[in-house]
Amino acid sequence: MLPTPDTSHVAYERIYEPAEDSFLFLDTLASASETAFLRDRFFFHHHHHNDAADGKPPPPPPPFVVEIGPGSGVVIAFANAQADVLFGTPRILTAAVDVNVHACRATGETVRKATAAAAAAASVKRKEGSGNGSDGGIGSGTWLDASRGDLTAPLRDGCVDVLIFNPPYVPTPEMPATPRGNSSGDDGDGEGEGQRSKAAPAGSSSSSTFDADSHLLALSYAGGRDGMETTERLLADLPRVLSARGCAYVLLCAQNRPEEVKRRVVGGEYWGGDGLGWRAETVGSSGKTAGWEKLQIIRIWREMN
Repeated sequence: MLPTPDTSHVAYERIYEPAEDSFLFLDTLASASETAFLRDRFFFHHHHHNDAADGKPPPPPPPFVVEIGPGSGVVIAFANAQADVLFGTPRILTAAVDVNVHACRATGETVRKATAAAAAAASVKRKEGSGNGSDGGIGSGTWLDASRGDLTAPLRDGCVDVLIFNPPYVPTPEMPATPRGNSSGDDGDGEGEGQRSKAAPAGSSSSSTFDADSHLLALSYAGGRDGMETTERLLADLPRVLSARGCAYVLLCAQNRPEEVKRRVVGGEYWGGDGLGWRAETVGSSGKTAGWEKLQIIRIWREMN
């Protein structure tokens, strides 16, 4: 059983708290089918397809793993800390993008703590002579940063090898506006409450902060029509942002119509083209009768030659 990253430092009044959907991601990424897929996709496949003159291929570039909307950071911290288990090697790079500046900061701390815990576990196993690379804590990836931005906007074309997205999937009558400046309490660019007019009435600070925090939380769950408005924006950008070997893990609930989503991915309907070898299948499910919120994770990828 791999350890769940510690998120005790996270301010849940501003950031989505890890819940069933988060833990489904951990279970799915660590499942036998997905660790086999990831290892084959990024390492085994490379060694069996090379044109090196001496027959010895150069090592493949480390996979770049990015979580969009990490919230507390529990999923990307898990992927980074358990890189050796998931990918068969610690040679991965990890990063995240979130519109919530508080989530960016929390994610960095969650990753730091998870990596330290994995290193401590590895040290104990070495001393006990039991470190065999199969129980976690043996080798963590390299964390880069959590950047503030709207979905995949900050990412270069073709740079992402594994994209993780636990979207706002709850159907809602309308969508909350995406904030343009830093969120409440941040004084980085003049848009936070630190720059509020001196003429603001007494007592407005706590009210303004509460409203801003509520808005940030709404961004983490409100999905608009069919709960799919944000997810559809991300799906439309997958052909641009994913590398040739790239794949995406996206969580959906029953009201998101996951079978229709998979059909549209295979048909290329989200980006206005044909399928061009795209595939989509369910690789994780909550397996519970939780009403309309029954969850599943789909993997999206392209066939490789």
